[in-house]
Amino acid sequence: MNTWVVRRWWYHSGGSGWNLLGIYTEEKDAVAACETASDLVGPVPLNQYLGGNIGWPGTYYPLAPSK
Repeated sequence: MNTWVVRRWWYHSGGSGWNLLGIYTEEKDAVAACETASDLVGPVPLNQYLGGNIGWPGTYYPLAPSK
């Protein structure tokens, strides 16, 4: 089973990082929690070791402008 994580990237002259906005059992609820184009949604499996420095497949920015 996947959970869906929502986080927001931020940047200012002093640095950058991200804030955790929520963790949801349904993707639609994670998407509904997004408020800015900097909010990212991604799946995270429960009870599974993810290793160290890995990519995060399946992530996307629901409110980002289309290219």
